[in-house]
Amino acid sequence: MLRKTIYYTMSLCLLVCLFTSCITNKQKKYLQQEDHSLYNMAEYQEYKLRINDELSYYLMTTNKETQILFNPATVETAQAGNSNNTYRIYENGVIY
Repeated sequence: MLRKTIYYTMSLCLLVCLFTSCITNKQKKYLQQEDHSLYNMAEYQEYKLRINDELSYYLMTTNKETQILFNPATVETAQAGNSNNTYRIYENGVIY
């Protein structure tokens, strides 16, 4: 008799725990409010290069020879932000 009581009590506790800890799929996907107009869209302004701007690039490729040709800086320095691939626009329009 005691064994059945313990069994039923444990089963009931297990069921209660299972059903109270469930979250519906809708609650998981949509945690934010429905109103998506919190931010106003900014107007796009096309940027024109000017004197003293610095241009930087990094070419990603699977071909090692091409990567060495266009990216003389090593991978470690490029990841650290110390890339040598920066070019400045001078007053006479030359980019070097």
